[in-house]
This record gives sequence, C-alpha cells and structure tokens, in this order.
Amino acid sequence: MIKHKGVCDICTKEFELSDGSFAIRIAEDSLDRHSRKWTITVLSCIQDAPDDGFSHVCGKACLYRAMDEFIGKKAEECRFRVIVDNSTDECPIKGHGGTINKR
Repeated sequence: MIKHKGVCDICTKEFELSDGSFAIRIAEDSLDRHSRKWTITVLSCIQDAPDDGFSHVCGKACLYRAMDEFIGKKAEECRFRVIVDNSTDECPIKGHGGTINKR
C-alpha cells in the first residue's frame, strides 16, 4: 500500500494523508461593511479535496488554529463557533477565543 504524505500549512509538519487530517477552505462573505460572515469548508479526506483553494492541516489543533488565525486577521474580535454534527455537548476550544458547539 502506498502512503501519501503532505505538509501541514499551519505547523509545517510532514504527515500522512489519512484519518485525522483535514482539508480546509475559509471564504469571507461581506454582508456589508459592518457585518461579516465566513463559510468554512472542512473535508476529512484530504485525498478527495480539490486542489483549488484548500489548505491541508495535520489534525484538529491545526484546524482550529487555521480558523483562529484567518478570522483573527480579518475581524477585530476573534470569537467564533465551530459547529460539529452528532452531539449536543458544548466546550471551549483550548487556547482559542472560540467555542465548539457539537450537534
């Protein structure tokens, strides 16, 4: 079996493109000059990700850092929510201004 490797765009660590790694794309939708909205697309299988506009991250910590860094650069206040399906727990993301809301 051939193992494919990639380099994390956040921590620059080399990693195997397998379970636990993600492809992420963050796009800003400006509703007006005072209101901003971001669309964050996360793919759990990097090998299926289109090359256009996706970054590769090695795990959840770098996934949250990518969101924090991108949104933090664009917004005066770095507060956001990460929505994850299949649960109802809510807990803080350690080291970040956001929270995670699982459904």
